[in-house]
Amino acid sequence: MGQRGFTDRIDVAVSILLLAAALVLLIRWFGGWAVDLSAVYVAARAYGEGLDQLVYAAPERFFGPNPDPAVAALLAEAGSPGMPTVAFVYPPLWAALLSPAAAASTPEAFFAAARIVQTVLILGGAVLAWRLGGRGRWPLTLWLLANLVVLSLTMPGMTALWHAQPTLTVVALILLALERHQAGWPIMAGLALGVAAAIKLTPLVFCLVFLLNGDRRAALVTIATTIGLAALSLGIAGPELHLSFLEQLSRARANLMVTAANYSLLPLLVALTDGANPGQGFEILPAPAWAGLVGLCLLLGGIALLLRCAASWPAEDRTVRLAIALSILLILASPIGWSHYAILPLLLAPALLCRMPPARALMSGLVLLVLLSPFTQFRLPDVGLLSLMCGPLALLILLALLLKSPGRGATSSLPATS
Repeated sequence: MGQRGFTDRIDVAVSILLLAAALVLLIRWFGGWAVDLSAVYVAARAYGEGLDQLVYAAPERFFGPNPDPAVAALLAEAGSPGMPTVAFVYPPLWAALLSPAAAASTPEAFFAAARIVQTVLILGGAVLAWRLGGRGRWPLTLWLLANLVVLSLTMPGMTALWHAQPTLTVVALILLALERHQAGWPIMAGLALGVAAAIKLTPLVFCLVFLLNGDRRAALVTIATTIGLAALSLGIAGPELHLSFLEQLSRARANLMVTAANYSLLPLLVALTDGANPGQGFEILPAPAWAGLVGLCLLLGGIALLLRCAASWPAEDRTVRLAIALSILLILASPIGWSHYAILPLLLAPALLCRMPPARALMSGLVLLVLLSPFTQFRLPDVGLLSLMCGPLALLILLALLLKSPGRGATSSLPATS
C-alpha cells in the first residue's frame, strides 16, 4: 500500500510538471509570428485557392524572406500585411491536407493551433525519450526537467518553438517510432517513421536502427508507408507540383547559408576556404562543387564507424545510442543543419548523462548548455569563426560522450522510478 501511494504521488508530480511545462512554453511563445510555419500557411492557402505557382515561390537563392509580391498580397488578404515568410520545402501532400485549415483561419490562428498541438507532441516526445533511454536510471521528473531546459534555454529548442517548426512534429514521430520498436511493436514503429519520412525524407536513415536490431518488419512498413504517402501526394496534387517540389530542393542544395544557426560542418568549411565571416548575421554563398561530396563522405564514413561500434554496444542501449549518433551525423554532414534539428539528440542526451557519475554528468551538461546558448552564439563578440563553431562543437562533444559512454553496467547514482 505504501509503495502504491508513493507511485501515485510520483504520477501526480509528473502530471503537474507536464502541465506546467506546457503552460510555460505556450505562454512564452504564444502569439508571435512564426516565420517558418508561415511558409506552410502560405503554401496551404495558395493550394486551396488554386494558386499553384505560389506554393513553391522562393527567393532566387532560396534562403531568406520571400520577396514575391503575390505572396505578400496573399498574406495581406489573409489579414497579415507586411509580415515575412520563407520558402515552402515540404511535399505537396501537406499543402493539400492543410489547405482547408489555412482557408478557414488567419495566419495567427493557424499558428496558435499548431503551437498547442506541437507543445503536446514534443512533451509527449520527452516522455518517449525517457522510455527509450532513461527508464530505470533517472526519475521521469528529472528527465523532464532536463528536457525542459533543452526546450527553453538552448538555441535549438528556442528556435523550434519560436518558429513553430514542423521539426517538432517530425521529432515526436521519430521518438514514437523508436520507442515502439524497442517495445516490440514493429508495425506502429514503421507507420510512425514512414509518416515522418513523408514530411522530411531524412528520417528514413533511422531504418538503420531497425535493421541493426533485426527488425525487418518495421523497416519494410516504414518504406511501404513512405511510398504509399508519396503515391497519395502524387494522386492528390498531380505531377506538376511535384516537379516544382524537386526544383525547390535543387535550389536549396545549390546554396549554403553561413550562419551560427546552421550546425552543419559544410558552411564552416566553406567559410574557412572562402573567407566568409558573417559574425552574428548570415551570408548566402553558392555551394561549391566539393561540398556535396564532402558531406556524403562524412555521412557514409560516420555510418561505417557506427556499424563498427554498435556491434559492441549492449542490446538494451543500442537503439538510443544509434538514434543520437545518426541524428548528429545527419546535421553535421548535410548542407542545411538548422539548429532546431538538434532537438532530437538533445532530448535523448540525458540517456548518456545518466550513465556517468553525477559530477561528470553535470559538468558535461553545463558545457553543452553554454555552447548551445543563444547568448554564446549570437551575443558574445565574435572572434574569428567562433559563433559558427559553437553548434558543431557541441554536437561533436555529444558524439564523443556517446562513444566513450559506459555500457549497461555503469549508471549514475540517482534514484529511478519506472
